[in-house]
Amino acid sequence: MDKDLILYILYFIPVGWVVIFDQENLKDRKVFFKHLFISILLIAFGAVPEIYEHREHKSLSYFGAQMLFIFLMLYTIIQKVYVRLYNKEFEVTELTSNFREKIANGILYFGMISFPFLIDTYIVQKIQMMLNTH
Repeated sequence: MDKDLILYILYFIPVGWVVIFDQENLKDRKVFFKHLFISILLIAFGAVPEIYEHREHKSLSYFGAQMLFIFLMLYTIIQKVYVRLYNKEFEVTELTSNFREKIANGILYFGMISFPFLIDTYIVQKIQMMLNTH
């Protein structure tokens, strides 16, 4: 198995930990900031070195390193919108029978996996091109 694929899969562990064990605790600022700190460390070790290497094609682990951070940001946004609309908190699980929660979970999971690719394509690469032209 490729080292890059193994690292990508390993980046799912912190996300899984948050979803399975600490989801209810994310409302606590200490717990949220602990996971935010961990996500920034993952980005620092997994994504930042590749940005500075100016690689044309990024590794899969580069994108995986960003997943926890994207998850936390999307979770916060979706949670606030969901609470305002429905006056209750949504649960991050695929086992829900509530259609609204399924939509919120779908957006969360789809965004967590696709946003790192979109951010790299539309922001990071554009910034690198601007820096290279000056």
